[in-house]
Amino acid sequence: MVREDGRIPVSQAALLRRINRRLVVNGEKLRRTRGKKAVAQMGSWHVLDIRARRVVDGHVDIEELAREIGVLREWEFLAKE
Repeated sequence: MVREDGRIPVSQAALLRRINRRLVVNGEKLRRTRGKKAVAQMGSWHVLDIRARRVVDGHVDIEELAREIGVLREWEFLAKE
């Protein structure tokens, strides 16, 4: 469904798959944080180093990350679910 301004919505699930396909090359994965205490410490999303099994980055804005790594184009946006 294309909006009047020509922007195309991308679902959160699709964006997550795009991001993880790009991050896996560096041995990383974007994960949703579980648990109230963990969310308070790391935010809703965090990047995990798969090999070392440690958090590389916390408080991740997935739309911003997707734009930084080039998997979300300027004519696309994260659809609110």
